[in-house]
Amino acid sequence: MIKSKKIPDELTIDYRGEKVMVAVLDKAPHTRFGIFFPEEATLVLHVETDATGKETWYEGAEPTSLAGELGELIEGSGYTY
Repeated sequence: MIKSKKIPDELTIDYRGEKVMVAVLDKAPHTRFGIFFPEEATLVLHVETDATGKETWYEGAEPTSLAGELGELIEGSGYTY
């Protein structure tokens, strides 16, 4: 996929039928995203790229399947970050 636009400070993604707000918290050293679920749960995610170009999404300090799933939705939004 060719990403075309710089990510806005906030966007909404669809996660399992719910609208979830995503906010860019900061961009250094890695872009961090706040994920705000309707039931008021909040996660902080960031993505790291290794020397081979493989991206791994983290929830806090740990890579998790939820972080990977949400990260794929953020990537699917078509924005660069």
